[in-house]
Amino acid sequence: METSKEELESANEELTTLNEELRNRNTEVSALNNDLGKARLLQALRKAKNDVDRKNTEITAINQGLETTVAQRTHGLKTANEELDTFLYESSHALRRPLVRIVGLLSIVEQENSPEEKQQFMNLISYTALNMDKMLHDLLLVSEVYQRELQISRVELKQEFEALIAQTGFEHGNVKLEVPEGMSVETDGELLRIILKKLLDNAQTYRRSGIPHEVHVRAQNAGAKTRICISDNGIGIEASVLPQLFRMFARGTEQSRGSGLGLFIVAKATARLGGKVWIESEKGTGTQVYLELG
Repeated sequence: METSKEELESANEELTTLNEELRNRNTEVSALNNDLGKARLLQALRKAKNDVDRKNTEITAINQGLETTVAQRTHGLKTANEELDTFLYESSHALRRPLVRIVGLLSIVEQENSPEEKQQFMNLISYTALNMDKMLHDLLLVSEVYQRELQISRVELKQEFEALIAQTGFEHGNVKLEVPEGMSVETDGELLRIILKKLLDNAQTYRRSGIPHEVHVRAQNAGAKTRICISDNGIGIEASVLPQLFRMFARGTEQSRGSGLGLFIVAKATARLGGKVWIESEKGTGTQVYLELG
């Protein structure tokens, strides 16, 4: 009986010891769980902070991009408004000049008795009216260049040049066309047509007297771009005038009889197509106009 009592007491002591160890283990586990929870919480907080920092960086970049875009568009709008003001001012004066001339000529005609003299003045009136009509046509082209919704298509350059040369009225044999068969460019065909026609018109118009007039049209690939050169052996242009040629109502020579808008139209249409245009010329030798499209 005593043995059983002792065994029971020993078992109770062991149970007490085991319970104590279990409590200690539970305490350790709880501490570990707390540490693990803190670690996970810290990790989650770090991740959240990183996410917030990343989003802030993205928002800052977006804001900077928006500020740049707004600044660029504001500058573009300001430039466009300044160009419009200049355009309206210059256009009104350019249109008034031939009207004043016509009124003056009509006044002379009314006082003139000679039929021959009257006819001469009437011819001058007709010439002035035709020039005014050309100017109005170019003013409409300016509007089209600015407002046209681009329609991109593949344009065969050789076919385009052949059609334009026929329309421009070049003398047979004075145009040398070096455009590879099948060479094409993806662009707005109507704007390209306006550009090329203006350049061909200039190459045809400003001739030197005493020598056969020649125009050379070349096209070649320049990397990913297409480069077109229209050159002539005409009267050429003073070096001092070259920087002004693409301005509104600019004139490259005293022999200019056009509206003064041709190269301005070329420059604006080229810009809308994302291209470049520049001129190299020497007075008394000829002119080369380069057009680069990509």
